[in-house]
Amino acid sequence: MKLILILLYSLIVHYSFCQEINWAKTSDWKIYEIHDGNAFRYSMDTLSNFKSIPLNDDSIRQMLKNCSIWPKEKTSVWMGLYVATYSDEKKNIRKIDISVYGGFFWDENSKSYYEVEDLLKSNWADFWHDSASKFDR
Repeated sequence: MKLILILLYSLIVHYSFCQEINWAKTSDWKIYEIHDGNAFRYSMDTLSNFKSIPLNDDSIRQMLKNCSIWPKEKTSVWMGLYVATYSDEKKNIRKIDISVYGGFFWDENSKSYYEVEDLLKSNWADFWHDSASKFDR
């Protein structure tokens, strides 16, 4: 019985946290005015202390349409980041950390890296740069 409970728990945890995200059903995208290295440590509650700007959901969903999850063994190099949130299809708010230059991001809930397709990396970087520049106005 104990073994069955352990297996059941493992399956629930695996499928709850390791599922790939249905980007087409995301909404309520926001970028936050955060410019420091502590961004990875900020909880969802902490984000409410920062200014945010709503983003165009359709634009982001279009760029994420063919994004891919990175293999766990692939590493990343961060040179600056943007912090954003979105609502998933169950209306749970999730936080992501977006690389300024690399065309990739870290989804904190799934503990996974995602990468936009190569053809869109320049548009992806421009979108986030343009969005973040609105805080300066």
